Amino acid sequence: MPEKFRFPSHGEPHQIEVEAAGVRIGFSAARVGSEFFGIATTPGENTEVVLWCDDVDDLHRRALEAGGSPVKSPTGSPDGRLRYSWVRDPEGHRVKFVQERA
Repeated sequence: MPEKFRFPSHGEPHQIEVEAAGVRIGFSAARVGSEFFGIATTPGENTEVVLWCDDVDDLHRRALEAGGSPVKSPTGSPDGRLRYSWVRDPEGHRVKFVQERA
């Protein structure tokens, strides 16, 4: 799948996103969440799955109801362009939900 987004554009990426069948999925370096948002990482944790959605607050709530553990509650990006949150799935994988704000 071709990349739809990569940051930074050169060097080791912080985040890469791909899109297929109308679904965009991203992978972020776990250290970025730690460095920028104070989210603790565990040894061996190198990546997180990033899922784009229409309603971060609702998806975050539903993930917790389904057995996920909270990592960081829904919050806005400093530039106001995005809203995001983090959870751990029942197996301990870190998942980030992202919503583009209008």
